[in-house]
Amino acid sequence: MEENQLSEYFKNAEIIQQTAQQTQKDFGMLNFEILFSGNQETAYQELFVQIQTIVCKLLQQNYQQLMDVLYRIDVSEKKISETLKNLDAKTLPDIITALILNRELQKVIIRNTYSLK
Repeated sequence: MEENQLSEYFKNAEIIQQTAQQTQKDFGMLNFEILFSGNQETAYQELFVQIQTIVCKLLQQNYQQLMDVLYRIDVSEKKISETLKNLDAKTLPDIITALILNRELQKVIIRNTYSLK
């Protein structure tokens, strides 16, 4: 699923809630707390800011743990390596954060699409 296709799903309240829960679960397993107010209008930005803060901290202090987070969330290694090419330090946290949120959203969409209802 391409990134431009994913943005439409962030308008769906149930998908937003499930994405927040998936993000909380994945980060919680690595001892990071992600809070979600439940406000669907600010959900993406709310999650983005929290994840970006963690990404920035890990980029500066523990790169291996950042790689562990990306592995746990199942962000494509290909996308990571493409991201790391030709970037400056200011845009890297934003791009990694967007990759994380997009992957979390993809997991929710895939689970909803293929779950037995």
